[in-house]
Amino acid sequence: MATEPTPECPASLEDEPCDTRVQLGLQCLRGEDTPKDVARAVQLFRAASDDGHADGHAQLGICFRKGLGVDRDAKEAVRLFRLSSAAGCNAGTVQLGLCYLDGLGVPKDWQEAARLFQLAAALAPPMARFSWACAIARAREWRRVFDRAVRLFRQAVARGNKDAHVELGKCYMGGSWCAR
Repeated sequence: MATEPTPECPASLEDEPCDTRVQLGLQCLRGEDTPKDVARAVQLFRAASDDGHADGHAQLGICFRKGLGVDRDAKEAVRLFRLSSAAGCNAGTVQLGLCYLDGLGVPKDWQEAARLFQLAAALAPPMARFSWACAIARAREWRRVFDRAVRLFRQAVARGNKDAHVELGKCYMGGSWCAR
């Protein structure tokens, strides 16, 4: 159900810069400082994406991946993540890596996921290091890189990533590939 436009979520998109559209879209999606309105968020992300904005591509891709305000479409999500990643957007690169990791819209390819997570880590270390560590931890057959996952989780923890605390705890609880 769409809501009436508010000062935080204006009706006119043409006059808003792409960064503003994406931020307003995130507010509408989460219901922060404005009523939650997923359809409006998609509209704002699409407007930014249509103007070639890398974060707009990434956020619209997430909507397609999750089926938020649009039908789920893994191929469209991958297309948007590729555009975002090619423009140097960390979120798009991480999301594309997750698609390869899970085989969502592309064939499952751990090596390509790893390459993308490494690229993302160079762009924005805290979240990308966490994602890269998750990828390594999922691929338990790659035992030689588990110590790298623990190091990356520790780095993400040091930078305040709360999810990394949980994942590092799982590493220690398992005890199969790192000291307890």
